[in-house]
Amino acid sequence: MLAAQPDYGKQLTDLSTALQRIASAPDYTEQLNDISSALNRPTTPQWVFILGGAVLGAAFALLVQLLVRYVDAHAKRATMRKIVYREIIANYQRVHELMRDPALLLTSFADQWKAEIENLKTSVTYHGEEYCKGHLDTFAELPESASIDYAYAKFHQILSDNTSLRVNMRQAASAVLTYLAKTR
Repeated sequence: MLAAQPDYGKQLTDLSTALQRIASAPDYTEQLNDISSALNRPTTPQWVFILGGAVLGAAFALLVQLLVRYVDAHAKRATMRKIVYREIIANYQRVHELMRDPALLLTSFADQWKAEIENLKTSVTYHGEEYCKGHLDTFAELPESASIDYAYAKFHQILSDNTSLRVNMRQAASAVLTYLAKTR
């Protein structure tokens, strides 16, 4: 019995083809062409990004500048109010205490009355009024600026005329109360 010899030729060619496929580098030509075409598409120019960034930066800077001005103006108005409120109330208290002394209202105490008026003229201060005149831009922004002017005018009137103290005390009190009512 003769046995048939196997055909190794066909197996050898199949093996050789398989080895050639393994040994050769994979073909990435199609993928590289896709990548190349994607990279060569028209893109947004760089100057558009630069211009957009500049516009956004300018808009943000403008917004911050407006915010800083608002906060600064608010702080200046608050400072002015603190100075003026305290001074007007202190001046009113000084004048009011003088008027509450019943002995000074008698005509027999005319010399003491004059001495008290002179003392009052030195104790009543006008630093807040000077501060307002020095910062007219901030003073003009205050809604109660007319009341402040009126109150200081009444203090000047009271202390410039010795006979007007008794008559104008109610006007000064009214000015201060109007002033305080407007600020609350």
